[in-house]
Amino acid sequence: MKTDLYKLSFTGVSLAVRESVKISEIHLQIKDWDIVRKKVWEENILQARTRSSIQRTYQELAPRMVRLNEEQIELLVEVNYQEQRQLL
Repeated sequence: MKTDLYKLSFTGVSLAVRESVKISEIHLQIKDWDIVRKKVWEENILQARTRSSIQRTYQELAPRMVRLNEEQIELLVEVNYQEQRQLL
């Protein structure tokens, strides 16, 4: 029996609510995770100082984000900070 595990490597980027919401907003417009990744990288959507920071942060957040369904992603963008934390 295969089980999907939720990656809990919060030491790398913690919960990263703000960054997760930014990625979610882009995904709601584009609906393609590959294009979202490219946009985050090229436009420095996460406002990181270095390319390696962008890569590390996105690599930590992406597995969390792709596990959310469309309704959860919409909620993540719309709800308050406390509810965003609970969703993540």
